[in-house]
Amino acid sequence: MAARIPLLLLLLPGLTFLTPVLGAQSNQVSGLDVELASVSSLMALGREGVYPAGENGLALATTICNVGTVEVPWFAPMSKPHPVIGFLILRESNGRMEQISDYSFLKHGFAALTSEFCSPCTPPTQGAPGQYLGLGCSDTYGVFTNGDSFWLGPPEEIDPWLGEWQDKCGQFDRGEPAVAPPFDCDQVRSLTSTQVAALGPIAHRIRVQDAELDQAGTFWYQAYYNVQSEPEAARENNMASREFVPTWNGSAWDLASTGPSLLGSVLERWSGASVASATNGDADGRVYVAVRVSGPTAGMYHYEYAIQNRDNRRGVRSFRIPLDSSALVQGVGFHDVDEDGGNQWTVATGPSGLVFEDAAGTNPLRWNSVYNVWFDVDRAPTAGQFTLGAASPGAGAPSFAVPITTPAPLSSVTRYGCNNPPSSLTLISGVPTPGTTLEVGVDSPGGWVSPGAASFLVLALAPHPAYPCGIRVPQRGLRGEVLLGLRRQDRVTPTLRGGAWSGPGSPASVTLELPGDPALLGRTLYLQGGLQEVNPAGSFGQPRTELTDALELFLGF
Repeated sequence: MAARIPLLLLLLPGLTFLTPVLGAQSNQVSGLDVELASVSSLMALGREGVYPAGENGLALATTICNVGTVEVPWFAPMSKPHPVIGFLILRESNGRMEQISDYSFLKHGFAALTSEFCSPCTPPTQGAPGQYLGLGCSDTYGVFTNGDSFWLGPPEEIDPWLGEWQDKCGQFDRGEPAVAPPFDCDQVRSLTSTQVAALGPIAHRIRVQDAELDQAGTFWYQAYYNVQSEPEAARENNMASREFVPTWNGSAWDLASTGPSLLGSVLERWSGASVASATNGDADGRVYVAVRVSGPTAGMYHYEYAIQNRDNRRGVRSFRIPLDSSALVQGVGFHDVDEDGGNQWTVATGPSGLVFEDAAGTNPLRWNSVYNVWFDVDRAPTAGQFTLGAASPGAGAPSFAVPITTPAPLSSVTRYGCNNPPSSLTLISGVPTPGTTLEVGVDSPGGWVSPGAASFLVLALAPHPAYPCGIRVPQRGLRGEVLLGLRRQDRVTPTLRGGAWSGPGSPASVTLELPGDPALLGRTLYLQGGLQEVNPAGSFGQPRTELTDALELFLGF
């Protein structure tokens, strides 16, 4: 859907909606915590155009509860603070979960009730009636209230990280249509009921086209309460989603809700997908990434990603997926929430991996919206990082990563530990990937070990933190297969065949057979070798051992 942002809003002088905020969440109030207990009653309140090429104005009901330890301010516009409610409509079809609503306006809260939907309610102890949500109290906005354009304003007026509303020169302050310059920026409401009635049946509501509802799939709606000063750690329960079934009845859409409300990101509803999230340190809001991988088909895996910006103020300008240059990439795609074919993100492959970017800087992933990217690649899934680049300047790093499934990169071997140990370890043949056999050479060109010494390998999931040359194996472990440093649930059981060292320059050959377990893909293993002989001159004839440095093996393709 195209986002209908009044041009005047973007050109007004003196607006500071996107002023950078420095540091951590500066306004948080400990104990402030609301929970979106229910979303329900999705309805089409109006439409424009003729089916099946029309567009619909939707709204839904929400019930919020104060589950914290402080009363929540709920002042009616033009006063502050008060919560705002964001809405999303999504469809899951053909293995993809995507937003089908526009970048819709937000409902501004104007009064709080003292209902007991969640628990016994303690009426607020401060302010006039309706100005605070009391402890344990609930408040419900019905579908017609949440769909009333008199209380709906643009998301650009909200700093979602702090939950603060910029009222001066905003929609309510100026009215619509706004008067000519210098505008009515007196922080007194100018948007009237008469103006709202003239806007039409879908203005400012959640806008969805007939064509989107007509497609086969599973449909979801979500609401999110953005509350000024609520700590980031308490916001996960501010979102809830519910399934609905759209049916055209000949004159309008019936949007029957089904199943319960579910707290958390709507991306958790995506069948077969995994979801993770991260913030830009403690300096900005949260972004969710969901991924669904299918295949392989003819050697290619299909990756579908959906990215939801819950309340990240700076927005997201790029997505980066790690991928080595030898990977075969096909079928790349991108989906945003407008109908502007001229602002599509670019895609490129290079040393940084597969990068999707809003190159023109005109179409970032803004808060309360979901974008999609997808591609086919000849790389199986493994644990990785999906990196997000910030769209605008501000506090926090220019990029941050969400730990989630990505394509496995190419296998690699890196020498780890001492630069000049008395003995060395060399990968003679084989590529470190599940199901292959590696031939490893153990040599001691500068050591004291005499020809005929037995060789061995040691395999571990992590290097020894206090040993600079590798993984440090105690002598008592040097019998047969050595798997020191592995947790029981992560043990790998290779077949080790020791060879006798014949002398300098002629390394003993040791064979390591890696299991074909796909779970090993993307793991890093550490391999250390050694030579051992009985020293007749030693005390009690104890074995003497000379360890090599280590090899760091990344098990990719």
